[in-house]
Amino acid sequence: MKTYGFEVAHGYEVLKGVVDANSKEDAKTKILEEDWEDIIDTYDVEGCTIGYEIIDIWEVE
Repeated sequence: MKTYGFEVAHGYEVLKGVVDANSKEDAKTKILEEDWEDIIDTYDVEGCTIGYEIIDIWEVE
């Protein structure tokens, strides 16, 4: 299992967190299902996102 970092937009916020997954595709599924390990940071944005929209995802080494 690998650890992935991510940024995801939701409503008027962007969430930055980590998720453990077997692959990048598995990580994307877990992120969209809110099955992440931890949210490290959040910040407000002007635009509203309906649902979850993955901005970036990367493997943490």
